[in-house]
Amino acid sequence: MPIPAKIMSIARRAGWLLLSLFIVLNIIAAIQAWKFTHFQNGGIRRTDTPKPIKKGTVVIYRSG
Repeated sequence: MPIPAKIMSIARRAGWLLLSLFIVLNIIAAIQAWKFTHFQNGGIRRTDTPKPIKKGTVVIYRSG
């Protein structure tokens, strides 16, 4: 039993819509991932003179 032309047309259109949506969402995800991993402004900041950590010292990391 052949599939009617109208149903085939709707299925084809839905397939293209889903493919387009998938591609657009992947592009958005790639841009977001790039922005989350490339957030440094103003170059690289380095510590002037690193101080040695003594044994038994508790290190607390604070960003800012």
